[in-house]
Amino acid sequence: EGASRSIFFLEQVLDAGSFFSQAACKILEFISIVNLTQIEDIIKKKNGSFEKGTFRKQKISGTKSFPPGRLIFLTEMGTKKIGRNLFWFRKGLTEFSALYRFVAFFTALEGLDSYFQGASRKDGNFPPSLKDFLKLSLKISPDSFRKWKNIRNDIVHFASRKKDYRKISSEARSNLSDLYNACYYAIARFFTDKAPKPSPLIFYEDLE
Repeated sequence: EGASRSIFFLEQVLDAGSFFSQAACKILEFISIVNLTQIEDIIKKKNGSFEKGTFRKQKISGTKSFPPGRLIFLTEMGTKKIGRNLFWFRKGLTEFSALYRFVAFFTALEGLDSYFQGASRKDGNFPPSLKDFLKLSLKISPDSFRKWKNIRNDIVHFASRKKDYRKISSEARSNLSDLYNACYYAIARFFTDKAPKPSPLIFYEDLE
């Protein structure tokens, strides 16, 4: 149970790390959860070894700093709230497919609406809804949000729709950067009043 809980917290840290740096923090390989009795034997015998995970250390050229304001995701309640959106944001960064990335970013963005409503009741500086934030703060029209939702639905329900898959893929890619920016700024609104600019989104298929 303790090892399982530790992995949960590790995933939370990776979610937060990915958001703050906009870098794809992920576990490359995790062989096994270390057996606690195995560790005890090694300590007593003062020799031997145990299985351990392998992790990638990201190189970040410019670290962005956030003021320690609204770090609600570090609380037990926070992991059940904004932590979910951080999870989907990281998933959008780590996926290779533009379609999967689009669905992940949209899921992270759409799920923020109830948080805006709750925050607005406590703080009048918060927009009363996600759509109000997109319109007033980011100057994004409701038509864009509806378009993103339609693209997301086309991707998820493609098998039941008579649509050209190549067109859906092209629309998802052409709208992905705007969706990513909107998702980043909307999540960042719960941490700071003025978020730094996000890093440019990298398309894996463009890398050699």
